Amino acid sequence: MRAPRPSLAGNPGLEAGFSLLELLVVLSIIGFVLTLAPAMLSAPRKSMDARTSASALASDLRLTRMEAIVSGQERDIRLDIGHGRYELPWRHESKSLPTSVQMSFIGPQHNIKDQDALIAFFPDGSSSGGAITLSGGKRSFTITSHWLTGRISTDG
Repeated sequence: MRAPRPSLAGNPGLEAGFSLLELLVVLSIIGFVLTLAPAMLSAPRKSMDARTSASALASDLRLTRMEAIVSGQERDIRLDIGHGRYELPWRHESKSLPTSVQMSFIGPQHNIKDQDALIAFFPDGSSSGGAITLSGGKRSFTITSHWLTGRISTDG
């Protein structure tokens, strides 16, 4: 004959374990948390996409400025604001931003046409100037090309 199994309540007639109701409550809580997880994780991802894109665009602006100085020729970056792309014509290269990132541009009116804009860099290191804002999630990053010095700065 077997000895009775010990129980948590100290009553030899009851076996230790979880009731069906307790298991259903735990499973429903887990399901609720898993339903909310993608929504909670997507906003930080969009912000991170904007940060990464701003860093890459700032690097490409600095590279274009250096190329203008070294080559002694004007170089530019063309922005396709409506489609979230930019182009480095002197390298025959085009880059697209993630779809979660929106782009806007403020600069000289003669450098803006419809949804296209241009930042030119000159052999003396100066530029046509302008500010590009990349937004994603709850964050915005502004990359500024200072017209007199051509210096590139990032805020955000």
